[in-house]
Amino acid sequence: MTRASSTFLFVSMLLGCSGEPSEPSPEDCEPPSDPQAFEIGTGEHCFARVESGATVPLMAGPQGGYHVWLAVGCTDCGAEVRLRERVFAEDGTEMTGLATESYVDLAGDAWPQHAGIQLGMPGFEDESDRLPVGTPLRVQVEALDQGGSVIHTAELSLVLGETEAWDDGSRCADCN
Repeated sequence: MTRASSTFLFVSMLLGCSGEPSEPSPEDCEPPSDPQAFEIGTGEHCFARVESGATVPLMAGPQGGYHVWLAVGCTDCGAEVRLRERVFAEDGTEMTGLATESYVDLAGDAWPQHAGIQLGMPGFEDESDRLPVGTPLRVQVEALDQGGSVIHTAELSLVLGETEAWDDGSRCADCN
């Protein structure tokens, strides 16, 4: 491979299909109406408020796993916040293996937010261990300070909807 062709290949990989961002940057996301100091919702690119009991799609990721999109907004968490995410069954039992902690950057002057958090769900490629459509869940998210103390807690009841395929951009069907 010549140096020119390897450079072209490297630049092509960096740019992806078009080189143009197709989704809004987090700084461009609008806050919801009457935003709370700390709020959880859904959204891959921007925060979207959902009502309690709303049906949300179960996303089938390109690597075989399943997730639900989670988004947060926080006015007094700073530029970065540590989150603890937990999922509970309808009877209040915590679903073991689904609790996670993450650090996320918050963006936006009007209402700092972060979308695109993948809240993992049971199942991997095989549909037999995937949660069925109509499964009610309660999601709890805690914002933690640097010492690990809880500064905010929010909960949201959701119902799993139909499974949708999610393409993270790693599979480019329209590339030239």
